[in-house]
Order: sequence, then C-alpha cells, then structure tokens
Amino acid sequence: MGKAYVVPSVFKTEEPTNNGSANSSIHVISKPLDARGMTNVNVSFDWSAGVENDGTALLDLGEFIYLRYGVCYESVAQFSNAALSGIGTGLRANGTFNMEMPKLDGNTFSLIWRWYNDALVQGLFSFAIDNVFVTGLSAPVEINRSHADSESVTIGNQVYDISDQDGGVIGIIENADEDLGCVALKVKETGGSKVFSNLAASHSGKVLEITMDGAVSTSASYDITLYFSEEELSDYIQPNTLQILKINSTNIDAADGKSKPNYVITGGVLEENTARK
Repeated sequence: MGKAYVVPSVFKTEEPTNNGSANSSIHVISKPLDARGMTNVNVSFDWSAGVENDGTALLDLGEFIYLRYGVCYESVAQFSNAALSGIGTGLRANGTFNMEMPKLDGNTFSLIWRWYNDALVQGLFSFAIDNVFVTGLSAPVEINRSHADSESVTIGNQVYDISDQDGGVIGIIENADEDLGCVALKVKETGGSKVFSNLAASHSGKVLEITMDGAVSTSASYDITLYFSEEELSDYIQPNTLQILKINSTNIDAADGKSKPNYVITGGVLEENTARK
C-alpha cells in the first residue's frame, strides 16, 4: 500500500495535518490478508507522529491494531512523540515498526491503523504510515504416504487441507456448487513416476485419494488445487505441461481408456512460491 495519513477533509493537504477542533477516531483498514497454511508472519511499516502530549499523558496518538476473523480486535502498539523532550504539541517523531506476529500464523486477518485526536491543542503534524510489508513462509508440501486431512466443505466456501500428522499442505477445495460433506484428502502413494497398466502414459509417484460423503457430492462441481513439491515432479523434464488425471476408482492403475474411460483429464501445473508477500 502507498503512504496513508490523516488530514482534515476540508483542507486536503498533501502532508499529514492535525485538527484540534473536534474529537476524532479514524481507522485505515487493510483488505483481508490470507495466511492460512503460513507461518512466521511478520509486519513492518514506517510511521511518523506529531501529536499532543502534556509530558505525562498522550492526548492524541496513532495506534496499530489487527483483527483476526472470528476473534476480537487486538491492539499491538501506539505511536506518538512522547519520547521527545518538551510538552504541548512537541516535535515530529519517526520510526519503523517491525515485528513477527505468531498469532497471525494460519489465520485470515486485517491490519488497522487508528488515529485518535482530542479537541484540545493541535500540532502541525498528525499521523502517517508508509512502506507496509507483510511477509510469511508457506507451509511445506505434504510428501509422506498415508498423511491426510478431513474437512467439512459447504457451498461456496474455501477450505485448506493441512495434514493432521505434520502440518504439510495437501490441497485447497473451493467454489463448490453443492455441500460436499466431509471431504478427506490422503496421500495414497509416493515415490518416483510410474507407468499405467492400461494406458500408454505415466503418472507421478505421488497419488492423492479424495473421498466425500455428501449426498450429492458425486454430481457436484468444485475447484481443487493439489500441491506437489519440485522433487516429486523431478522425473519430468517439463513439469509445467503435466495435467491432472481424475480416476473414478480407489486404485490409480484401474485407469482404462479401452472402452468407456473411467477417468477425466483436467487442470494443469502452476508454480507456487514458497514465500509470499
């Protein structure tokens, strides 16, 4: 995001300007940030504050807050010129906030910056933030045989499947047009690439089993993203040309195209960064 700052709406100045004529509480709220499946979430930004203080109490201040969805707001830090010498409107203080925030790991959240101004003495500078960065590390791809996760998937929602055993990412299911019920994703096979018994083709050594118990899950439409590590696709010179083969069987070798095919080919391979900003 670009620089954000507080000014009286009448003046529309290009620099942060304080307004001592009225009490105010102004919030800048980020769009929802999705850190599900991520760890080591870190937030940093530059800030400037030129607020009023009487040497003992802050009368105006900037504040940084976050909101985890489904959880209450939580205040993280306040910003002012209180550390500078003198009282009254004081001087402008500048700094950089940089903090790892483990409570945001694996959550969807919004960041909030608040400016509180009382109706007393005003200074020439209010509150500004700039150079906001939010970083985190994606969870590793699940590569272990028999590791699995089960989640309830309803119409339209997005569900991450993170293995119960070690937190590895298996997949994402979203955009279902019917309730799918309890959906289980399991790593059925691992290892190097293998050749089909009844098809003139090979498949990755990693095979995923998907089961659903919803009443109409067999006819429902949905989008699914399945995660593979680079090593799991290293047998292929051009892994980005691979496609997803969905087989209506508990055994991948049951794929048979001689009569009526019991499989469909869909989707493709895309690169996914291990670190996201």
